[in-house]
Amino acid sequence: VHYLLWELPYGVSNKNLFKHLKTSLRKKTYKQGRINVHKVSRLPYFWPYINWILFRHQAKQLYNEINADIIFSEGYPNETNLSKDTPFIYDLADDYAAPADVYGSSIYKLAFKLLAVRKTMKKQSEDALAVTAVSKTLSDYAGQYNDRVTNLPNGVDTKIIKEVIADKTTAN
Repeated sequence: VHYLLWELPYGVSNKNLFKHLKTSLRKKTYKQGRINVHKVSRLPYFWPYINWILFRHQAKQLYNEINADIIFSEGYPNETNLSKDTPFIYDLADDYAAPADVYGSSIYKLAFKLLAVRKTMKKQSEDALAVTAVSKTLSDYAGQYNDRVTNLPNGVDTKIIKEVIADKTTAN
């Protein structure tokens, strides 16, 4: 298993911002058993078009290097759009579109626009071999752009919860 990521400066503090400036351009691979995590390089903060070129190049290079069959992508900013000749399945997660609208500060909303999140969700849904989504709403959204959409809900197995509650009730 190979996992591709990059570091983002979560938590706006001087320490985090300085760390991000210092480490964002460094590539690194971490290995744990059969899991490989590849941290790719990117320019610090909001350079979406340059980072998009960097990401596509590094993703394609890694894809060829490890002789991958397919990529499962969960990227949402335009920096993570894959090239059309890279076969991928897009995992449309439930935390992309709404946070900027519901919780976002003006800076967060600006970043959301700079990173073209909604446009990227549409493009990745269109270009993917297939799309997975965690809700009917997201499945319906992706279904507008791709005929191969599968709903893979996340959440709680209520049967297990009911069994735990029943066990606790009988124990008291």
